[in-house]
Amino acid sequence: MRITDKNANYIVANLYDYKPSVTLSYSLVRVTSLRYVSLDRGEASDKYETEITITGDQSKIDSIMTLLLNAQRKATGSATYLTLSDFYDNKGEAIFGDNVVYTTPINAIVIETPMKKNISFNLYSITFKLRALTLVFEGTAVFPSSLTCISSGWSGGPTEWSRIINDTYYNDNFISIKNNDDRKFKGTFIATIDQSTNLRELYRTVRGTSFILDAIDIGVAEPFGVDKVASTYEVVITDLEFDFFSPLHRQVTVEFTLVSGLI
Repeated sequence: MRITDKNANYIVANLYDYKPSVTLSYSLVRVTSLRYVSLDRGEASDKYETEITITGDQSKIDSIMTLLLNAQRKATGSATYLTLSDFYDNKGEAIFGDNVVYTTPINAIVIETPMKKNISFNLYSITFKLRALTLVFEGTAVFPSSLTCISSGWSGGPTEWSRIINDTYYNDNFISIKNNDDRKFKGTFIATIDQSTNLRELYRTVRGTSFILDAIDIGVAEPFGVDKVASTYEVVITDLEFDFFSPLHRQVTVEFTLVSGLI
């Protein structure tokens, strides 16, 4: 990956590690109808960031730090941006996620000051954070079919019971049922790059609105509890995380919240 400042100074960095993160500018609110609604400020307020680690000898790391620090110090008023280009093998350095186009340059700003760390004699690393200013997206906004390569340790079912036990004067009791259990499923999958691309694009596009999830696509028979078994579920995505697993695969952790069929 090439990093260029506004004065055309540049360095070529070989990434040791990176971790993309996205903060979509909406929040989910549960209303009295027991459904979730999305309060959305729009795509223009979304934040796409990445944490990058680069290793090299002292000269290499110092040149990268100089470029980053100069860009950050000049970031008064209208921030001085960097231009990122020449990404390795398109998705080989998908620093902002797999649903981003990397064949065109990306402008970004430094949002966390890098600190040099010594690893061994004449070997150093730096870790810093960037926020993208210009992105072009790709992918199909559908849940990937047959995303069944799930790791052990998934969880699913009611996270909050709505049954209230009421005591009477004669020490009897009766149960009030409000019919608003909160039911979630959270699991970790190993996804191909195409599956990761489509899942990220679905998350970006639906923006908190519900969609129909086929149970067969996640490979779990009872994702929301033994008493809520169905072939399809109406859900919202309430959490989504991606980690690099291999050059051809991503580790995806996704949380769904059930929004219908709660009674």
